[in-house]
Amino acid sequence: MPSLYCISPNNDHFMMDGKTTLQDEINSDVVLSVDLRSNDINDEFMNEINEMWQIGGVEGPQDQTLWRISHVTFEGVGERSRMNIRARHQFLDDLDNDRIYERYDQSFTANAFFSLVLEDTGYSFALIDDFYALEFEGLGDGESRLESFQRGIERYGAEFEIVGDRIDLREQIERNQPFFLHWRLNASNISKETDAGEFWTYARGYGDYEESEDSVEDIANIQREYTSPLADVVGIRHAPPIKNGSITTTETMDNQLERLVDDSVKVSITADFQALDDYPYSQPQNGDVVTLVDDRINFNSDIRIVEVETERNANGDVINQNVTFGSHRLRERHRSNLQTAADMISELQEGRKTLPFSFLDVATKLATNLLLSANTELIFDNGIIAIDPDDPNNVVLFNSAGLGVSNDGGQEFQNAITGAGIVADVVTAGTLQGINIDGVTITGSEIFQESNGRSLALANGYLESYTNGDLSMTFGQYELDFYDSVDNHIGSFGPAWAASDDSVRGLSLTIEEDFFSIGTRNQGLIRPVFRTSREQNTTIVSGPYNGALQGSSLELYANRRLVSGDVDYDTDMTGIDQPSIIMEQGENANDMTQYYGGANRRNGAVWEVRHRNRDDGSTLRIQAHDSGVDLGGTVTGASIQAQEYVTSSSRNIKRNIEPFQGQALDEINKLDIIHYDLISEIEEGKNVKKTGTIAEESGIFATEDKQAVRTNEVTMYNVKATQELDEKLEMMNSKIEELEKRCAVLEKENERLKNEVKK
Repeated sequence: MPSLYCISPNNDHFMMDGKTTLQDEINSDVVLSVDLRSNDINDEFMNEINEMWQIGGVEGPQDQTLWRISHVTFEGVGERSRMNIRARHQFLDDLDNDRIYERYDQSFTANAFFSLVLEDTGYSFALIDDFYALEFEGLGDGESRLESFQRGIERYGAEFEIVGDRIDLREQIERNQPFFLHWRLNASNISKETDAGEFWTYARGYGDYEESEDSVEDIANIQREYTSPLADVVGIRHAPPIKNGSITTTETMDNQLERLVDDSVKVSITADFQALDDYPYSQPQNGDVVTLVDDRINFNSDIRIVEVETERNANGDVINQNVTFGSHRLRERHRSNLQTAADMISELQEGRKTLPFSFLDVATKLATNLLLSANTELIFDNGIIAIDPDDPNNVVLFNSAGLGVSNDGGQEFQNAITGAGIVADVVTAGTLQGINIDGVTITGSEIFQESNGRSLALANGYLESYTNGDLSMTFGQYELDFYDSVDNHIGSFGPAWAASDDSVRGLSLTIEEDFFSIGTRNQGLIRPVFRTSREQNTTIVSGPYNGALQGSSLELYANRRLVSGDVDYDTDMTGIDQPSIIMEQGENANDMTQYYGGANRRNGAVWEVRHRNRDDGSTLRIQAHDSGVDLGGTVTGASIQAQEYVTSSSRNIKRNIEPFQGQALDEINKLDIIHYDLISEIEEGKNVKKTGTIAEESGIFATEDKQAVRTNEVTMYNVKATQELDEKLEMMNSKIEELEKRCAVLEKENERLKNEVKK
């Protein structure tokens, strides 16, 4: 049954019967080509498959890699049809269809750069080697994540491998293999191509400087140059200078200059593999370093695989492979590799390899020298026994069980190598590489490790860390101490005791100067959520950094139980019933909510704002409680200023609405209006006479506790009293009008009578 299959957008799976060709080149788009012909298996999907489908199972049933179809060619051949499908790796397709919209013009470490590029993609990465920070201009700004990823690969000079959902990043993918190819044995169609279009023998480098408009020659603290030995043969050929202010050591600059010059001539070798049975892996992989020999083109060198083209059938079985090699550095191209020769001789002696024709003379001479230089006596009994002729107590035994070394004539083998492991009293070595040490005690005056300007020293009970020779951190005894680039102490983390009681213990982070912050790394920068600065005399607490639309929140709780997962809220409401402050910011939120009260003091809880206006106390200005809010408190009072006061009065919030009953003017007339001074203002030295009432004597206008006056009630009663006065005024106006009319009639009658009397 074929392992090759395809998946429709509806997640329908179909077996495929065809030949696949996988073209995989280091740091290039991985391309899969599938050739199909019409048959009973393929006819199930050939009329439906398109660019939205995926392909899997290319390398066999265990292969979990998916490929996204990018191109489909469908043609008729005689009475049947044929189809060619091209697909790309799912990782590359996912990155090519996602974009970074924000623009970045800043410096990025390799970790920060690839974190940004792969953020929220479902893929992770691992930096196998170290890379210097680089300055980027116009990163993102709408480009695809794949474009950004390729920019990073080129700028950092990295090579990547896709391992499931993880991307491994190295300076160079390289695995040395004890395997060689020879044109007469296991390789054919070998061809060599040399590209010297950019061949250089000399280069300059400038490092350790800040960005400036000045010439880099004037500001660079590191200025180095490198001349290849080949300059004596072909002359000086100038390479473009290296300008990188992030390079701060001469060692790093020298390495980059040497690599730039020595890698300037590109040599490409292609060959077909013919025999793979003894290859270390099931198939050649990019980065494998093997020995290639072809005396017809005068080539004999270790060389690295940089591209593999593999043809497979539908079951994932390899049909044919073509590999492309890239050579090592120019100066090393014709050096012999002694380790490779030693491995080859060992395999020849054990009968596991056939000697290549072109290697015969050299191999014979090397083997002869090794054998003639031996000064031992050999006995073939239960294996091979080697006895030191100068001291018969020194015996070496070698047989199928292992290798043993004895210093008592073979009675006991204190040092041995067997299938169970290595037993040794003392191991003396200059360098031990690639080992795990378990269950041992290491003694000595000092342990030291160094790499790329960074080092660790373990001595006198202290572990010290250095960067470019400057002390950066120490750990020992009770504290972890940190230092800046000039060995000044920055701060420490260690045990502490309460000043008033040394039995109260804890951990303390102490900063000597400047600031302390806690934050997360986002978009290449550290974004503090807590920062206290002695220089700025400020302490800041915030929610996590995020875009304005996505938003974030800051939450403050009196008791950690509110956000604990071990609280049974069905039986214990104290987990959420407590005072807290919530600040939220986002696309539709810029809110602050404060909660007070709870199960332990639900009705008596208060929220207060107080003015500390004297040494021995404070004055209440605002108090919120279960009944409402008091401005100035319940006793002392306070002044309030506003352009307008608005009282909620909608019909939607009212019930039992009925006409006003009684005489409002009578209630208003019951109020005694007085002048008074506030006690709080007297205490503050103020002398402002006020006019008002006494709450305890204000009748229906007083609050339930008789401590305040309901001013809205007074206002509404005044409105009603005004209406009542208006009605009385209307009645009086009507009576006056009637009296005026009667007076007018009487005046006329009086005039008439006067006239009659005169007659």
